[in-house]
Amino acid sequence: MIFSKDIDLLPWETEIFKDLAFNSQIYISGSDAVTTNTTLTSASANFINAQIKPGHVIHLSKTDQSINGVYEIVSVDSATQLTISVLRLNDQSSLIEPPASVAISYKIISYEHQASECAESLLQYFGIKSQDTATILNPGTLKQASIFSILSSLYSRFASDPKDPNGYWRKASYYQQLFNTARVKVRIEIDLNQNGQPEKHLRGGSVTLQRK
Repeated sequence: MIFSKDIDLLPWETEIFKDLAFNSQIYISGSDAVTTNTTLTSASANFINAQIKPGHVIHLSKTDQSINGVYEIVSVDSATQLTISVLRLNDQSSLIEPPASVAISYKIISYEHQASECAESLLQYFGIKSQDTATILNPGTLKQASIFSILSSLYSRFASDPKDPNGYWRKASYYQQLFNTARVKVRIEIDLNQNGQPEKHLRGGSVTLQRK
């Protein structure tokens, strides 16, 4: 289980889906994309084999800069076709078309690995075993903490110069502070009896850490 998707990171930082990402985070890339309405096709792609899914983010660009933006992936329609949109307020909002063009370069970068690590850390903090995540009735309460934890971790990795000319260390510290605040505000409802009702409540500000 993860508590946030790549599209949840996008409103905070677009650069992590462009040129700032590590090559290991790129799931697939190409230079033959065609966009029509909200449909993107790439004859050279296999989005299914690349494990692309809704909630991922795609970066589109052209050398003449007529296109240079990031978009949410709404659905994977086939091995060579996606439905994409300008980032929406929520899943129920109407799709927003990207610019129509051909011969577009694209890459899909994902931070699901970091999201998974963050989820494990949060579960451990609240004393919840991985196999018991189904008992959490309101996993959305952990979304903000997950977002800020991932961003803090990423910018800590991006920062390599102690002088911090790009401000990456400052960003890492900023998101760490946001994470600390968000975690305190977490209120988890646990269904112990599998009856759809919470029998236990966990609060981020009242968790007691025990030495093992």
